[in-house]
This record gives sequence, structure tokens and C-alpha cells, in this order.
Amino acid sequence: MAIDLYSMATPNGQKIAIALEELQLQYSPHSVNIFKGEQREAWFRAINPNCKIPVIVDDDGPDGETITLYESGAILLYLAEKCGALLGGNDFEAAEIKKWLFWQAANVGPTFGKYGHFSSEDASPDIIEPFRRDARKLCAVLDDQLAKSNFVIGDQYSIADIAIYPWVDVLDWGYQLHQDLGIDKYSHLMRWYQQCLERPSSIKARVVTPIVR
Repeated sequence: MAIDLYSMATPNGQKIAIALEELQLQYSPHSVNIFKGEQREAWFRAINPNCKIPVIVDDDGPDGETITLYESGAILLYLAEKCGALLGGNDFEAAEIKKWLFWQAANVGPTFGKYGHFSSEDASPDIIEPFRRDARKLCAVLDDQLAKSNFVIGDQYSIADIAIYPWVDVLDWGYQLHQDLGIDKYSHLMRWYQQCLERPSSIKARVVTPIVR
């Protein structure tokens, strides 16, 4: 049985395609064009009343029941636990990975998203600067963590890396803000970013549910 993925190649949307590719799970991608408002159509509201991507429908869910999941962090945890992978090598690492997964959801996503949005809207410096400052702080936090290991937690790629990477990536391809942010000075982050960027799963995630305006 295949998992149905309803998504688009936004940062949150890419996360799930990356995980599915890494876990080598069979899935059918369905592009949801958020720029045309497809996420608010009745058929999509039936699977996510909050009208946001991504969503998965797994016919082989717990106890063999069909399960529908939304919220990218919840989906990543579900897929990792389903396959017993991408959660580190022991319980301690699994707990640390979950910590960084929620750190991304609570900090990186909202901050980078608003920083990119207001920058692309050419908002006043008074509006942009707080988000730029917070984005730099988050990059410094991540850089310090990556100074300790190859990936966010230890030497194994995990759902923490999958959750964070697309948000660092979108500052480049989506908003062209790497230079504005001065991200090159975070050497450990840039080393990790290049590793994630070159993974086949990251490359595939951009094309299975493309952004079409």
C-alpha cells in the first residue's frame, strides 16, 4: 500500500517528501497549489480542516487502520516511528532529536518565514530588522550545535535535520537572503547545509510536489 502525500515544495511540504524518500516508503504525491487556494477547497478541508499542507493518508496505519495526519512535525515523528529509523541510535538521541524537531517548529519556521515574507514585501527596516536579528540568533544556535557533530544529533541523519534543512534552504532559493543574513560566517551550519542540499532525497523533494504559481 502507498501513502498519499498532499503537499507542495514549500519548506514544510518538502520535509515529508524528504522523509518518505529517505525511508524508501512507497507514496503517491499530489500537488496542492496553495497560491491558487486549493488548500481551501472542500476536498482538501475534508482531510485537513485547518487548510494547510502537508497532509498524508496512510492506508496501513496503526492496527492496520487508515490514518490521516497533518502538521509536518507530527508526520515526521509518525513516519520515523513507523519505520524505526531517522530517530538516532538510542533513546537518549531520540529524545534529543525530538527536542530539535520542536525547536524548529516553534522557532525556525515562524522566524524564517516572517523574515522572508517581509523582506520580499520590501517592508520597512523597522519591521524586518527584528526578524533578521532573530534569524541570525537561530543560525548561531544551530551553528554551535553542529560544531559538536556531523548532523544535528550525532553522526546519523535524522528527522531533526529533515525538519530544519528546508527552512535554511528557502532563505536561498526562495528569498535570496543567505547573503543578507550573512550565513556564510556560520561555517558548521554551511557544511551541514551543503550535505543536506546534496542528498538525493532533498533533490527529489523539490520536484515531486513542485511550486507552481
